[in-house]
Amino acid sequence: DDCLWRKRGCDDSLLRLSLTNATTSLAALRERYDELLARISFLPYEFNLRLPEELNLDDVLSHLPNDFFTKQAAAKEAEAQPNRVALSLALMGWQGLNNVRIGAVPNSASCHTCLRRLGLWMFKSKEVGENNEVLVPAPMDFLDPAREHRFFCPWANSETQKQAHSQKASGQDLPGWKVLVRTIANEAHLRSVYEGRSPARPRTERPMGAPSTPQRPGTAAYINTPIQTPGSVGPGADNVEEDEKERDVKDKERWARLKRVKSLFDTKGSRKLRHSISKSISRPGTAASTKSAKSNGGQTE
Repeated sequence: DDCLWRKRGCDDSLLRLSLTNATTSLAALRERYDELLARISFLPYEFNLRLPEELNLDDVLSHLPNDFFTKQAAAKEAEAQPNRVALSLALMGWQGLNNVRIGAVPNSASCHTCLRRLGLWMFKSKEVGENNEVLVPAPMDFLDPAREHRFFCPWANSETQKQAHSQKASGQDLPGWKVLVRTIANEAHLRSVYEGRSPARPRTERPMGAPSTPQRPGTAAYINTPIQTPGSVGPGADNVEEDEKERDVKDKERWARLKRVKSLFDTKGSRKLRHSISKSISRPGTAASTKSAKSNGGQTE
């Protein structure tokens, strides 16, 4: 009953793809892309592909690092525009097929996870006109990269790819290619934050309000001024900036109230006495004041 051939021939974790490390995932994606790009003459046309609706290739291109297509490519291999077909297939887990005895197979791709082999020539239109009209169709109507995987492949099967003891509800698990796309998007967001720009959370511009008359602390107009004025920061600004501004306004308001309460107990006589005491103690004497003090002292004597 405990025989591995009957019950535990393959642990579920062995088929799960590790795609959370962005650096490793991007390096593997580039490797698959290069292998497919080496078979560019056999790659189908873009209109031969049937990609998932959730896959927006333009968004993926905008999230990739700027040197993704030029970092490891030779000068003669570098292209002005990336090959969208090779990138699409690489995102879906496909790469070039290599045979142990004959080496690279130029007209085929494979998935190294489910060991599925894919003949690229079967999906490429044989003859295309100048306006991209198909003159001689391919043996197969179209190429669905997700559907061509085996049923258990984690690149297309969310149940296989889901984490052990996952807390997600049923239907919220993601296949491998969606996890990869999300990892690339998260890495792009972090990279933009490190570079000082945050496209995911654009800030709203502060409206230019009418210039207000400066107010002296302690006046009724200053105390009754509302915390948020028409020219204050709107709800789209960062919470940290709003908290700092509200704290500054409250501090100024408390300070103005203290000055106002203090002025109620500040009589004319107490001001003169405090002024004379502070003047004699804190303010250093000048040469003229010292001379006059000596002369006054001599006269009194």
